[in-house]
Amino acid sequence: MGRRGFGFFGRYRGIAELGGGGGSFISRISPASAWDGTAGTGFASAPVDPPRTTAKPAIHLIVPPRQAFTDELLVGVYAGANDKGSLFNTMGLQCVIAHYEGNRVIINAPTMRTFADADGRPVTYFGWWIKLAHNGTHGLTNLYFEAIARDTTMQNRVIGPFLFLPSATLYDYDVEVAASQDEVAGVRYKTVANAMAYFKTKLAQRPRIRMTEAFSGDLESPSSPYVAEGYCTIEATAPVLIHKTYADRAELRLKYDRVRFRGGNITFDMRHIARLRPYNTGNFQFDGVHFIQSGGRDELWNKGDRPAAHLVSYVESKESPWFTECTFSNTANSVMQRAYARGCAFNTVAPDLADACLLLLGCTINDLDNTVSRTEIDALQVHYTGVGASATLALSGTLGSNSRTFTAKVDGSVVGTFVVGGTSADFAADTNYNVADVAAWINALESWTATLLDDTRKAVQLGLPDTNGNNFIDTDVKTRPTMLVTQFDFHPDIMQRTSVDENVIVADNVGYNLVAQSIFLNLYQLCDMLIVNNAFADKAGVTTYFSQLASNHRHVVIAHNSLATQGILLRPDLGYSVDGYCLIANNVFASMEWCGTPITTIAMHNNHLHEKAPIPPYATGTTVGGDGHTLFVDALNGDFRPAGALLTDTKKPIIAYDGQQRSRLSVASTVGAML
Repeated sequence: MGRRGFGFFGRYRGIAELGGGGGSFISRISPASAWDGTAGTGFASAPVDPPRTTAKPAIHLIVPPRQAFTDELLVGVYAGANDKGSLFNTMGLQCVIAHYEGNRVIINAPTMRTFADADGRPVTYFGWWIKLAHNGTHGLTNLYFEAIARDTTMQNRVIGPFLFLPSATLYDYDVEVAASQDEVAGVRYKTVANAMAYFKTKLAQRPRIRMTEAFSGDLESPSSPYVAEGYCTIEATAPVLIHKTYADRAELRLKYDRVRFRGGNITFDMRHIARLRPYNTGNFQFDGVHFIQSGGRDELWNKGDRPAAHLVSYVESKESPWFTECTFSNTANSVMQRAYARGCAFNTVAPDLADACLLLLGCTINDLDNTVSRTEIDALQVHYTGVGASATLALSGTLGSNSRTFTAKVDGSVVGTFVVGGTSADFAADTNYNVADVAAWINALESWTATLLDDTRKAVQLGLPDTNGNNFIDTDVKTRPTMLVTQFDFHPDIMQRTSVDENVIVADNVGYNLVAQSIFLNLYQLCDMLIVNNAFADKAGVTTYFSQLASNHRHVVIAHNSLATQGILLRPDLGYSVDGYCLIANNVFASMEWCGTPITTIAMHNNHLHEKAPIPPYATGTTVGGDGHTLFVDALNGDFRPAGALLTDTKKPIIAYDGQQRSRLSVASTVGAML
């Protein structure tokens, strides 16, 4: 798979356009005359997204906001909606309207566009495009997009405002950082922190730092915080490795709101960085940079899992992080928590990838696997050899929690308790954190023996074998020695929903060498989601994972996906329900299985299943034949071109382009993600 998408800026005028992606015209839009340089002043009344009472289109920016430009700037969105069983006609939308400071342009159809990424390589995306035009006035502008469905029973969806900065120059301040050179005020500084401190004195809104010497180390933060409207762009003309030492391991937080790291010369080593944390209301943007974990995918943090469930943190009061054409290697929880990820490459990652991600577009995943952490390790053997008639050990608390309690009893009477902790403070105290600490406590009890077998994981990961680390009640340790094991009960997913959510897009992604659930739509009500043109395959021999649909689904579209080796479970037993706008169509699954009472009203059309897979109740147009090896050229190695029965069992497509931006024939085409 090639890199797809586009970079933030061309060298001088904004995004560098390499070609027309079909040569289609893109309209320009500039602010209305009422705009005076202050965001929002061009609008007599700004567009408003109505409260959701029924289905809406899904729509998201695929170009990060808060960019500056001097002439024009290309901005696009990915958008679509179910149009009574199809998205073939302009992704199920009448149009998308761009509202820009009092003016508006109607975009009638999506197109392909090709651009240069941060390092000058051509990348392509499908979307609804507009060019923001500079009208000669500099300042801050607000942009909204409105998606209007063809199905008139749906509401419109409005997203925005998104801030952009038409400017006289791309950067208002532009300085060099070179540690070996003397500082020259306003020109060159020894550290990023010193440069940022200078920007604060100038109230800079869109500055740039050029790191011109090789650098390896931590980024010092300015001594006092600063919030700007635009981004501080950091680029490098020499290799830059940003990392912390073991002694200094912690989160990385710069006291500068909105920092963009740009280009392949910049690498973050997350081995001792707990997470990247934005300062105030903004967040980070990463354009073409690299993320690694030099200790390897399975290295533990303080004998446990990573201290944060996301590589870049997000809270409701902050903007979302953006990742465009970045690479990830050996990282954990790479683009979680309402992130936008476009054209990224993930290699040898775990345990989860994009849970609660708002946009996952055009990415590749090679080797998502958490097998090592999930594997049980024999850690501690416990035996009571005293005169008591019975002896038991119990453990309360959940696996991996901050506190769990062991209770030892002889003849039903408590002879000792020991509380183990899982926090950083417990690790530093080194008294109740390790499996060895549990062994020492047990060995101090009269006639009790604990044999330490492994101390590589923290004690809150202990449990009985084959129980996923669950707590256990009084367990016999008198009649025979009892084994305790450690494990991490992680269930890796590419995409899982873990909160009340709507407006999510997962499109054109390819994943292989997986040991993970590809799609797990669970918990709470999920509304207005497009999961289309994705192709995923597990590693050879993996049969333990199914994609799953649970919870209430309202206008969730799952179409033209290729789950080459994985079945999908429909889970009314976990509360799965659908409304009339939901659609599961033109997919390839190993199987489709109901758990619980099947739903009679589900729209489940023209899917293809593996040979001998039963056709589920209420599915129409289902075909059966082949398997993960014969239905694709080489899915296990990432080649999802159709083969075998998929070439003969063609059906009317419901999306006009495939996962590699090729047009499908309107009458008949292969199902799944690729042509």
